[in-house]
Amino acid sequence: MKLCENQLCEVQTQLEAAKGGVDRPFPQEAGYANNPARLKEVNILLNMDEKDKELLDFEPDEGDMEPPSRNRGRER
Repeated sequence: MKLCENQLCEVQTQLEAAKGGVDRPFPQEAGYANNPARLKEVNILLNMDEKDKELLDFEPDEGDMEPPSRNRGRER
C-alpha cells in the first residue's frame, strides 16, 4: 500500500512539472519557423519512405513488360 502511495505522489509531481513545461515556448521555434529551405528539406526526408513504398507497390501492366530475349547473354 505504501509503495502505491509513493508512486502516486511521484506521478503527481511529474504531472505538475509537465504542466509547467507545456506553457513554455520552444527555444528554437523562431529559428525553425524562419528557415523554409530547411523545412522543405526535412519534409522531403520524411516523405522518402512513401516514395520508396510507391516504387515497391508498382506492378507493371502486361503491355509494359518486354518478353525475355532468347539470345540474352549470348554472342553470335
